[in-house]
Amino acid sequence: MKRILTIAFTVAWIFSGSVPIGLLMAKHLVPIPPGAAMPATDTKGHWTVVHFLVQGCACSDMLSKRLLTEEVAEGIEQRLILIGEVDGDLGGWTKSGFELEVVSAAQAREIYGIRGGPRLVIFDPAGQVAYSGGYNMRLPAVEREFLHPEIIEMTMKGELEKAYPVYGCMSDPELTTRLRPFRSRRAGHPQGNSD
Repeated sequence: MKRILTIAFTVAWIFSGSVPIGLLMAKHLVPIPPGAAMPATDTKGHWTVVHFLVQGCACSDMLSKRLLTEEVAEGIEQRLILIGEVDGDLGGWTKSGFELEVVSAAQAREIYGIRGGPRLVIFDPAGQVAYSGGYNMRLPAVEREFLHPEIIEMTMKGELEKAYPVYGCMSDPELTTRLRPFRSRRAGHPQGNSD
């Protein structure tokens, strides 16, 4: 009897810990659906890499720390588009060689067709989208799992056959409501970020 109670208690303890953690992580385990097609852009004849990051998203925050420490590759223009309201100094981005733009969730959806992030978009020298997707085949858990240097290199060589899914945070309030119908509309952040 004691053994049965011990096993039952252990199973209940594991279940009680895993369910809340699973619910917290579930929104990051399903890829963000693609939005509208990304419009072509003026790349001035060279490769352009655009990182879309969502303010307040742990995945975007982790990626931003890595991006700030990396050197911008020569001959490649790097842009950063932050989605949501920005608090604090953004000078570090411009000092590190990034062209910076801040947009609302509605602007990200309307102008770029972006519904969440982090998302990596690579334009070829003709200004056409060569890659639009995520940074790994699965949700990156640590900074080194963001594979953008490899993705950029493979895209430029024409070796990447398929874009990775986008894991992260939804920025589109309409999409957030559709994918989570039981969540109160008032529970989200004003800019529509789901984190």
